[in-house]
Amino acid sequence: MTTLRPLVQRPDLDLRFLEGQDEHRHGDRPVAGVVQVDPALGGKGPYRRPTADRGLLRDLLILVPAADAGPERADEFLGSLAGLDVAGVVLCPDPRQEGRTAGPWTAAARRHAVALLTIGDDGPWTCAAIHAAIADERRGEDHRPDRLRDMQREVARPDGLVRLLGHLARLVDGYTVLIDRSGRPRAAAPCEPDGLLAKVGDDIGRVVTGQVGSASVSLTGEAIHVLPVAAEGTVAALVVGRAAPFTPEARRLVGDAARLLSLRWRMDELGRHRARVEAADRHNREAVLHLLMTGQVTAARRVAGALRPELASMIRVYVVECPERTRDEVVARCDEALGGRAWIVRCPVYARHVIVLAPEPDRDDEDEGPEDPLGRALRAFAVLHGDVRVGAGPPAPLIDTATGWEQAFHALTVARNSTDRFARFNPRGSLAGLLGLDGRPWALTLLRPLLDHRPGRPQDPGAAELTETLRSWLGFQGGAAAQLKIHRNTLPSRLRRIEDLLMCDLARLAAQAELSLALQLLDHPGGRPSAAAVKLDELLDSDDVRHWAGDQLHPLLRQDSPLLLSTLRSWLDNDASMSAAAAAMRISAPGLRKRLRRIEELIERSLLAAPSARYDLWIALRVHDRK
Repeated sequence: MTTLRPLVQRPDLDLRFLEGQDEHRHGDRPVAGVVQVDPALGGKGPYRRPTADRGLLRDLLILVPAADAGPERADEFLGSLAGLDVAGVVLCPDPRQEGRTAGPWTAAARRHAVALLTIGDDGPWTCAAIHAAIADERRGEDHRPDRLRDMQREVARPDGLVRLLGHLARLVDGYTVLIDRSGRPRAAAPCEPDGLLAKVGDDIGRVVTGQVGSASVSLTGEAIHVLPVAAEGTVAALVVGRAAPFTPEARRLVGDAARLLSLRWRMDELGRHRARVEAADRHNREAVLHLLMTGQVTAARRVAGALRPELASMIRVYVVECPERTRDEVVARCDEALGGRAWIVRCPVYARHVIVLAPEPDRDDEDEGPEDPLGRALRAFAVLHGDVRVGAGPPAPLIDTATGWEQAFHALTVARNSTDRFARFNPRGSLAGLLGLDGRPWALTLLRPLLDHRPGRPQDPGAAELTETLRSWLGFQGGAAAQLKIHRNTLPSRLRRIEDLLMCDLARLAAQAELSLALQLLDHPGGRPSAAAVKLDELLDSDDVRHWAGDQLHPLLRQDSPLLLSTLRSWLDNDASMSAAAAAMRISAPGLRKRLRRIEELIERSLLAAPSARYDLWIALRVHDRK
């Protein structure tokens, strides 16, 4: 059954509500037909029949001729129709009344909640014209379900909003534009016509502000229809234009499309809001990880406390490598395994990595050790998924998160070549921990120009920023820009400034290894500032350091062939350059890479991906060669 709204929207009928707000209140009232009655009948009319017969006028339009529409009859007539569920009352115009009729009828219609309309003609065929329009609307509705299903199918697709606009534009043989409240086009099909806002900007404004329920504009050679599209408290406008006037069928299509667009836009807005919330959560978690990696535990705890869960004092770091599309599932598995107590971060540098800071259980906890809940869950997950690998670090205090992550990263290198694709870090000692406070004076001397740097301009990076840039670059190399959240062109500019301050060449592996060790020693509190600065060779000249170097190289030294050790030496001597080392050894770059992969398996450390063990191995070879 048709309703009042499509009848009002028919330009050939010239039917309209006397009050603009009535389209909102009564536009969806069903219309079954039209009858003409005489208000002068009073209580004799059919609308005064007994209650059992009062359904005779349900859903009918009551046409009142101009001669019988006197203002004195308005209240009694409309009052007699109250509660009869009529579709509405249509007043035919009377030029002799000169507007005196509308006021009393409008007030009475509002009082008795009856839809009141007027029509442009009071000819002898007015009733027949309305009846023909109702019949035409019914015929159009016979094909409406098929067209509606087509539009529903289009709007349900991933790019449904744009697809529906295109589908509607083809159906009406015109164009469609979705314009938001600010007047900015959000989408158009096939394209936004020039000067559209100049033509219908005022009409769009009235629609989006709720002043009118819709607007129709007739221009030379163009008809434009504007309908509201509402979503989440805001209103946009659907603008549909075509060369020919809008037929009733076209108006129904536009109305159906506007309702579907409202639903789709609401879904898209919710999706965008969810994406913004998730992005903010990811960035905040990355910020907490960054604070922990730089030793700022207090600040990290403060931020993490607001996001939940709180950070544990003792943690175990896991690095899970998986396809990027699987990261959400990995995050969910980790969160479930520890009941929401793990701090989980999607790695900002490696798109295939998930970093998990799992609270380390008490020593008397039955799940403590290699078979903790998360370890068991990740081991099982890796077995089921051939493209998932897991590296686990040892228990570590929260302040040593950076070390724990590096250890888990090295364990991941082992997991790549393990049958169960899960590995734990095999500790062989830390040189910085071995040197401890004795190495701090050397580190301070080496880094003093950087630590004392004061920028010449307020916008230039200071000592803290440059130090953090150096630390990140030594750990991540090309991924430092992503980790620091700076532009990729900013990174080389800062590195050049660091080279100038420290008077070194950062392209040389020797400089990188020394600076990496110095930064690690800088993290050791206290020390003896007054102690005389020593050279690195003097600092490394001890039995403990020689024993440490032997541990690092032992997997290679015990090999029957010196091939892998000489390969490592050549690669390091050529500043870890694949092409230069391959040329020096007269082998292909893929052949060299294959050997380095074998070395990674033996030493259980990462070489080719940062963080790399190349710095420790460079120093270990330096100590080994001085024996």
